[in-house]
Amino acid sequence: MAIRNINSELIQFHVPNSETIIECQRIGIKDRSVGQFYIGNNIKGVEDFIRDFDILYFIDFASCYLSLRPFFLKIKNLGVDQFYKYQMKASFDALELIQETISKDHTNSLLMIEKPKLGLTKKYLKIESKKSIFSLFKQLILGDLVDLVLEKHYKFVRIHLIPNSLVQSFDTINDFSHYFKKLDSNEEN
Repeated sequence: MAIRNINSELIQFHVPNSETIIECQRIGIKDRSVGQFYIGNNIKGVEDFIRDFDILYFIDFASCYLSLRPFFLKIKNLGVDQFYKYQMKASFDALELIQETISKDHTNSLLMIEKPKLGLTKKYLKIESKKSIFSLFKQLILGDLVDLVLEKHYKFVRIHLIPNSLVQSFDTINDFSHYFKKLDSNEEN
C-alpha cells in the first residue's frame, strides 16, 4: 500500500520501510533506499494534484514536530526503537534540532521547496530541496510508522508528517511487533 487517502485537496502516503532513508528503516532489510514515495495506480490523481503551476509548496516543520514528538517518545518508552536501525537516533536528533531552530526564529518553521515531481516511470513522487534543513525532514520519516501528507490550501501545499493512524492506538511493544511481522509476511508473498 502506498497512498492511504487521495482527493483534490489531500494526498496521504503510507511510507513503507524501503522508502525511508537508511537511518529510519527497521532492522532486517538491506541498506538501500528508494528515497521517493510510491504512488501505485494513483498516477492521474497525483498528476491532477500537482498540476497547478501557481501554487507554492512548504514543509511545515512545526506541525511535524508537534505531531511526531509525543509519538516518538511513546514508541521509545515502549522499546519500539529497538526495531529500528540505530534505535531512531537520527529521528530524535532531528526533532531536537527542529525544536531549537524553531524556538530561535519562528520563520524557520516553514521551508519552501520545489514542486514535487513524478519519476520517469510515474510510479514514484519525488520531494526534494537543496537546503540542508531538508535532511531533518527526511530523518523524521520512520518506515511503516509515519505518514507523509500533502495538503492543498488556497495558493500553497503544506507538507507535513503524522503518525500512521493504524499504530497510534498501540499501547505495547507486542502490538508493534505483531504489526511489523504482518507487514513483513505481506512483503514476502
